[in-house]
Amino acid sequence: ILFAFSAPVNDNNCVPASVVTITFDDSYQSVYDHAFPLFQKYDIPAVAYVITDRIGQPGYMGPKELQELEKAGWEIGSHTVTHPYLTELSESRIRHEIAESKQALINLGFDVRSFASPYGDYNDQVIQIASEYYYSHRTYWPNGINDWPVNSFGERYALKNMAILPDTTVEEVKDWILEAKQEGKWLI
Repeated sequence: ILFAFSAPVNDNNCVPASVVTITFDDSYQSVYDHAFPLFQKYDIPAVAYVITDRIGQPGYMGPKELQELEKAGWEIGSHTVTHPYLTELSESRIRHEIAESKQALINLGFDVRSFASPYGDYNDQVIQIASEYYYSHRTYWPNGINDWPVNSFGERYALKNMAILPDTTVEEVKDWILEAKQEGKWLI
């Protein structure tokens, strides 16, 4: 299994048989302080979905930490400007949250390809707007493992994930990984 991000390929530019992607939402400082050193130790990249208005705020990573993640092979993705419930906003406000967050990350030097909706809150309008700016859109609900490779528009803009919550066991995570491997799927 390859640990990868929004458009996984291996060193030979071949599509792997199955994929596991680890993502972190919100760009908390704790990701840099605790997860990043552990992931570096085992040479595992991940994805950090960033709320751009919180970059450098207390408790959140700043530009230097995000750049260090990217330099180590992590993908920096967008998680909106202010982390709103997107389905409660007007079309122009959705567009602002989606487009401006990408632009803010580009201005910091990042190649931004993927987007994750805050709270997993999305609808057809959110997907349509996200598809104008990003290669993919990761949801939060429903939980699930994705087909691999992802071929259709609908799959690419409604990527499912399996959330690790405080009561999730190591055995459950191992089972998800084994399922992805055995079925040739993409576990996020």
